Amino acid sequence: MKHALHLGSKHRVLAASLALCSAGATLAQSVDAHIAPGILRKGTGAGQENPSAPLTLTAWLSLHTRGALDARVQALYTPGSPSFHHWLTAADLGQYAPTAAEMAAVQAELKAHNLSVVSADPLNLSVRFTGKTSDVESAFGTQINLYTVGGKLVRTSTRQPQLGGAAAGLVQHLAGLNSMQPRPAGTRPRNAAPGHAAGFLPASAFDTAAFTSECFSYPQTLFFSDSFSTATYNGLVYSASGGTAATDGQPACAYTPAQLQKVYGLDVAFGLGYTGAGQTIVFINAGAYPSAQAELSTFSSLFALPAITSGNFQEVAPYGTEAPSATAPAQLGADSVPLADPWAAETGAALQWAHATAPGADLVLLNAFSADTEELQAATLYAITNHLGNIISGGFAEPESMEGAPSLAVWNEIIEMGAAEGIALNFASGDQGDYSDPDVFFPNTGSNYTYSFSPTEVSAPADSPFATAVGGTTIAISPTSDAAFTTGWGTASGPVGNARAGYTIQPLATFMAGSGGGPSAFFPKPGYQANLPGTARLLPDIAALADPNTGAEYVLTVPATTGTPSYQSLSVSGGTGLASAIFSGIWAVINDYAGAPLGQAAPYLAATQGSLVADVLPIEGPDNVTATTTYNYSYGSGTNVFSAAGLVPPLFGATQFISALVPTNTGIFGENYSLLTFGTDLSLVLTEGWDSVTGYGTPSVGTALLEAGAKPKQ
Repeated sequence: MKHALHLGSKHRVLAASLALCSAGATLAQSVDAHIAPGILRKGTGAGQENPSAPLTLTAWLSLHTRGALDARVQALYTPGSPSFHHWLTAADLGQYAPTAAEMAAVQAELKAHNLSVVSADPLNLSVRFTGKTSDVESAFGTQINLYTVGGKLVRTSTRQPQLGGAAAGLVQHLAGLNSMQPRPAGTRPRNAAPGHAAGFLPASAFDTAAFTSECFSYPQTLFFSDSFSTATYNGLVYSASGGTAATDGQPACAYTPAQLQKVYGLDVAFGLGYTGAGQTIVFINAGAYPSAQAELSTFSSLFALPAITSGNFQEVAPYGTEAPSATAPAQLGADSVPLADPWAAETGAALQWAHATAPGADLVLLNAFSADTEELQAATLYAITNHLGNIISGGFAEPESMEGAPSLAVWNEIIEMGAAEGIALNFASGDQGDYSDPDVFFPNTGSNYTYSFSPTEVSAPADSPFATAVGGTTIAISPTSDAAFTTGWGTASGPVGNARAGYTIQPLATFMAGSGGGPSAFFPKPGYQANLPGTARLLPDIAALADPNTGAEYVLTVPATTGTPSYQSLSVSGGTGLASAIFSGIWAVINDYAGAPLGQAAPYLAATQGSLVADVLPIEGPDNVTATTTYNYSYGSGTNVFSAAGLVPPLFGATQFISALVPTNTGIFGENYSLLTFGTDLSLVLTEGWDSVTGYGTPSVGTALLEAGAKPKQ
C-alpha cells in the first residue's frame, strides 16, 4: 500500500524551488582545471613519471544535451510536475549518453597510441584502458608528473588531457591521472592522551553490556596537590569506567542498536511494521573485504537482529579487487595491535548499522577494485546502471581541492544519473571539520591566543547537489535511552594536570575530529537550498551519530599476527561514514512507509523541517569544567581561577560547548587527566535552523510518523 510521500505539514515548502543546478556549472576552477589545486598548494614536485610505468585509466566521454537532462531531473523532484517521481530508466538516460559511434572513435584513437581497451560501460559514458605512461602522454597531449603530498607520492598531469584525431572533443576527463585517494570516513574513540587508542573486546568477552552507555558521570570535584601547588576541578567527568583512569584497551562508551533506534524514533516505525522491507541499500567499499558477512552475522546475533542470509545480503565485485589498501592510514587498537584495513572497518560498521536501523532492508556490499577515485566512480556507476538498490551509502570523503574540477564534474554526473533513476546517494561530509588544519596554538601575552588556518573547504563527493551530504552529531543518552543532549560533532582536547602535580597547564586545545561542512567552492546552490544564504552548494543536509566518543558498537576482525590467529572483536565506531549508513537505514524505513522510492533525500529534508528533521541547537553544559589552582614557589605564589571558557579559550567559532574531564592513563606521576570538549568543530558552528555542522538537523522518524497519522503496515 502506498502512503502519502510527504511526512510533514511543510511538505510544499520550497516546492517551487526544488530545481537542481546544472552538473557542469562551477563557482571556481583552477587555472588549469585538470590539476587538483590542493596538490599544487600542499604538494612538493617530485619529477616526471617514469615513461615506461604502466597506467590503468578511465576516459569519461561528454554527455549530450546536458541542459535537457538537468531540466528533466528537476521535474522529477518538483511536486505538481507531470513527471514527478516518474523515474528514468537506463534506456531513458541513454538519450543523453555518448553514442556508440563516439565510443568507437575514442577506442580507435586509444588503440592507435598503443593503449589497450579493458572495458566500457553500457551507456558509453566511460572506457577503461591500460598502457605505458609515454603512450598516454602522447595520446592526450600532456605530461604526467609526480608530487609528494602528506608523505605520499601521487600523480597528476601538467595540463588538461585532450584526445586527438576523430575523438577530439569527446573526452571530458581522464580519471586516474590524479592518484589521490579519498579517505574512509570512519573513526574510533581515542584515549585523550596522545597516541592512545581506545580498546576492543575479543570474541571470548562478547557482552552487549560491555560498553557503558552513560558516557558522562555526574559532576565531580577532583583535588590534586603536591609540595608546591594544588588544583581543584569541578565538572563532568567523561569516562567509560565511572571516573577511574583509562588504559589502553579499556572498553569505551558506546550505544546499542536498541538505544539508537529509540533516539531516532525508529521504535515507533518498527512498531507500525515499517522496517525498510522491500528496500536495498548498497555500500561502496574499496578492495577486498572477506570477513564482511561473518562480522555482520555476529553483530546480528549479538543484538537480536534478523539473521544474515543469501536472501538479504550479497557481495559484488564487478572489476575484481586488490588486497586491502596498504596506503590507508593505520588504525591501532589495544597495545598498538593493528586493526583491520580502515576501509573494511568503516564499511563493516556501516553495514551493521544500516541493518540495525533498517532490519528489513536488503544489503549489497559493492567492492571497488581499489581506493582510487577512478575505481570508486566506476563502482558507483555500476551500482546505478545495474540498479543494485534504491539507496547507495558512500562512507568516504576527500577535500574538493584534491579532486579537481573535471573529477568533481564526473562525480556529479554519476550522482545525477542515480537521482534520475530514483536512487538516493548519501555521502559522508568528512571527519576533519573544515579541513583548515590549524597549527599548534601558542599563547600570546595575557589571555590572547593565536590561531592559524589554511583555506577551509568541503568534501567530495558529498558536495554534489544531487547527493545528500550527511554530517555528524554527538549524542549523550540517559539511563532511559532518551537523548539527554545532542550537539554537533566536533571535539578538541588538551592536558590539564595529574594526580601528583596539582597544576593546570596553560590552557590550549587541539582539534581531534569533527563533522565536515560549509560552502562548496565548485558547485552553485541548488534550488532546494534557495532559502539558505550565499550562492554555493552548502554541506551537510542532515546529520546522525558520528562522534566515536559517544559511538556505536560494532564487530570487526583483528588480523592475525605472529603466533596469534585472527579473531573477531567488539569495538566502537564513529565518523560521518557511520552517520551516512545510519541515515541510509532511516531513509530505507521512510521509503518503506512511502511505498515507493523517494529518490534523493536532500530536497525532502529541506522541505520537511520540523517533522522529519529535529533541529540541533547549540548548547552549553551547566556542569562544564572549572578550576582553581594555587602555587607557592620560591619566585612567587598566587591563585588562578579558571572559568569553563578560561580552561578552553574560545574554540574556533564555538562559544557554547560541553566540556568534561577525561581520566586517561596512569603514568609515573600518577593518574593523568585531560579536558575534552564537545561541539567545537573548527570554524563550523551550530545555529538555529540549517548550519554547517548538522545541516537541517537530525532525523526524527517517530515524530514524523505520528504527525502524519501513520497506520500499521498492511
